[in-house]
Amino acid sequence: MTWWEGWFASRDCSYGGELPANPLPGREYSFTVGTLTGSIEFFVARSRIYVLLAGHVPGGNWEPGKFFTSFASSATLPTPPQLDGYPPSSSTAQANTDPNDYNRVFSGREVTQKVRVLEKPEPAYTESARNYGIQGTVILRCVFSKNGEVTDFHVVRKLPHGLTQQSIKAARAIRFTPAMKDGQPVSMWMELQYNFNFF
Repeated sequence: MTWWEGWFASRDCSYGGELPANPLPGREYSFTVGTLTGSIEFFVARSRIYVLLAGHVPGGNWEPGKFFTSFASSATLPTPPQLDGYPPSSSTAQANTDPNDYNRVFSGREVTQKVRVLEKPEPAYTESARNYGIQGTVILRCVFSKNGEVTDFHVVRKLPHGLTQQSIKAARAIRFTPAMKDGQPVSMWMELQYNFNFF
């Protein structure tokens, strides 16, 4: 057992998801130790592991997004080699730029008709996030596929206490009409935003 697996095993931690390479690929976990709660991000670069940890007590001024992105925007970490199976490969979003390949994923400006959203369920606010007063916006980049499914999620901005996971769950339930290109249904990248605020 590695030191971080031992650390997680002795605390209330949960897996939050894979992080896009910005500048390095990583993984996110949320944790609770007594009244302290927060997020941990792990990044792998060659033989090193970088760990960012941010925690707060209930009622504290908690803006993890600003904390973590301040490191990402100023980081000068070495570029890691490609690790076997990491980050996970995408079955839908392959890097293919052939303009005549209708099986690839298109951007909004490449299609003839954009995705038309028919139903967009709102994510549930978790009890834990409500207890700790978590507010903010989850931003997801994903593929609205030509077969009517939302896939290939990349978390651009996350929130702790299950709010990112609830946003992905809600996004998977979106009903839509696929984008069209030259009369053919095609898959298209989209960005989704979910706001969590107290009123």
